[in-house]
Amino acid sequence: MPFCAVTLHAAIPPPLASLGGPEGFPARLCARRLELGMTQRDLAAQLGVSQHGVSYWERGVKFPLGRLHGKLLAFVQGNA
Repeated sequence: MPFCAVTLHAAIPPPLASLGGPEGFPARLCARRLELGMTQRDLAAQLGVSQHGVSYWERGVKFPLGRLHGKLLAFVQGNA
């Protein structure tokens, strides 16, 4: 039985790339959240996602789904 190995590479989503690349978005998201005195749970509730999702984004482990890009850009840029 043949086996194959697959390695997937994903780039940061284009709208979020404007925030400084893979390292920039997580740092700016966390900084903005703390600036507003919010917990990860608070932000998650505002966006309708889990606290674990926000944690993943702030650590750069995962990136948010496309449907959230507009809300997150507005949040990080201070328009939300």
